[in-house]
Amino acid sequence: MKYKWLVIPFIGNMFEWYEFAIFSSLAVIIGKLFFNSADHFSATMLGFLIYGIAYVVRPLGTFIFGYIGDKKGRKEALSSSLILMCFGTLLIPLIPSYETIGRLSSILLILARILQGISFGGEFSSVVTYTCETAPNGKKGLLGSLQIATVLVAIILGIGTINILHYFYSEEEILLFAWKIPFFLAFFTGVFGIYVRSHAAETTDFLKAKTEGKLVKNPFIYFFKNYFTIFITCATIFLSISLGAQTFTIGSKSVLETIFHFKQKTASHLSILICVITIPFMILAGFYVERIALKKFRIGYTVLLLIVSVISCCLMTSESTNLIILGIILISIVFGCGNGSYPYYFYKKIPTEVRDTGVGFSIAIPGMIAGGFGMVFFMKLFQIYNLTGIYIFVAIINMISIVGLLLDMKYSKVEKMYG
Repeated sequence: MKYKWLVIPFIGNMFEWYEFAIFSSLAVIIGKLFFNSADHFSATMLGFLIYGIAYVVRPLGTFIFGYIGDKKGRKEALSSSLILMCFGTLLIPLIPSYETIGRLSSILLILARILQGISFGGEFSSVVTYTCETAPNGKKGLLGSLQIATVLVAIILGIGTINILHYFYSEEEILLFAWKIPFFLAFFTGVFGIYVRSHAAETTDFLKAKTEGKLVKNPFIYFFKNYFTIFITCATIFLSISLGAQTFTIGSKSVLETIFHFKQKTASHLSILICVITIPFMILAGFYVERIALKKFRIGYTVLLLIVSVISCCLMTSESTNLIILGIILISIVFGCGNGSYPYYFYKKIPTEVRDTGVGFSIAIPGMIAGGFGMVFFMKLFQIYNLTGIYIFVAIINMISIVGLLLDMKYSKVEKMYG
């Protein structure tokens, strides 16, 4: 196995998440520019709603690129999804503001995010599938977690880029033109990723399935007809993980700014710190998930999440700034463990002939809920119930996690595919 092939999905994955990170970090500015909202909270909400549109259309991208990945090959799905993402990324900084062209500005921004969302629906599942199929036995969990860790690395780079902007430019200059710079950087990184992926090798798992005649005519219909219980289990588990990670890790900067009223610079630094601390635990979980029975791992994770959630909520609702930060860090670590383990879990649960489609929908549909509406839902709960909203939100995540565990325990007795 040539480890150089594992670098190929890393580059494209980092590009896509870097773009998502800068969009999230610039949510307030984007809300003001394309929706003409002067209120900080309203601008943030609008920015995250547009950010979430990309998640809402992810299932469409999964349908398209999942079909390509399961019929034509993982390599082709990886390359074609990245091309579409580059186009959407380039379009965003070229759109005139609301002040210039009115509502057309909002429409064009939504169109750009739809293109990115369709791309992302195929990209992320193809990356997970390609990595786990290419990695050797004994290292699939570890390398799968490293792939997810690139998400946080990309977020760190994205937030770091925004910090550099604030260092060199005034708020007025950023609002006027400097906000576009990170998107152009992301575009050129994506173009490099397309070049690198054009030299990728196909996975042995896919080639073996093709040689043995196991590829199916319609992966979408075949997966949901024959593996619906696996989909429900995987999707429920991922929904819990994604709701927490999208809010307390990926969205930590906005949570610190909007909910806890930290200054922009402080929130950026703390968000980077949260990501840096979470990464090692994410990788550790990926290492051990392949060495512990998946059922035992799922039970341990669910219990750990429940315990840490109680502690973190108490800390986040305290009056101490340091305790609030500690609470976010602790809960982010647990969701990091969940994120680090699911690539191998999905790989073992979903068969090769529909893996790209199956992994894609198991990520895209819960991701649509978590990424599309999770942050907005969390902010709305806080707006209505104040600090009690934090308890409600985290309790919902834990209930979903427990349901996922129960489904896993029930169906694993019938579907013996753990290997």
